[in-house]
Amino acid sequence: AKIESGKVEISPQTIDCRSVLEEVVQSMRPMAEQKGITLEADVPATGCLVTADRRALGQILINLVHNAIKFTDSGGVRIGLTPPDHDLPWSVAVVDTGPGIDPGDQGRIFGAFERSSNGERESAEGTGLWLYISHKLAELMGMCIAVDSRPGHGSVFRIGPG
Repeated sequence: AKIESGKVEISPQTIDCRSVLEEVVQSMRPMAEQKGITLEADVPATGCLVTADRRALGQILINLVHNAIKFTDSGGVRIGLTPPDHDLPWSVAVVDTGPGIDPGDQGRIFGAFERSSNGERESAEGTGLWLYISHKLAELMGMCIAVDSRPGHGSVFRIGPG
């Protein structure tokens, strides 16, 4: 409701994206361990300064990692940070070995209360708001979230500058 009414305040500042990723992995690792899957981080050794609202970026990544863990029954989840390189911007990818998302659903999963029609995903609990909230927070920061997925081959959710 706060997002829709314009009452969410975004305070962009220069942050080291690595520390945000490390915090997300630390907070989400127990959930992955409880499911018996791995949660790995691929974070560069050098800093990756980005302009973002730290709280909002952290919430987006928690939402994406939470969904990835929730829908992954075997294998694991990897969160990777790609720092800017020449003309290419930074990005964060959340990669899972879950059931994947049907191409027909990929355009609508960022809508409020939308869920994939993939049978395995329908049986999971949830309201269908995590991706919607993440998408809206990303928009408020001038970023975008994209998905690349195929049924049976897992999913990659990538966030970066819009």
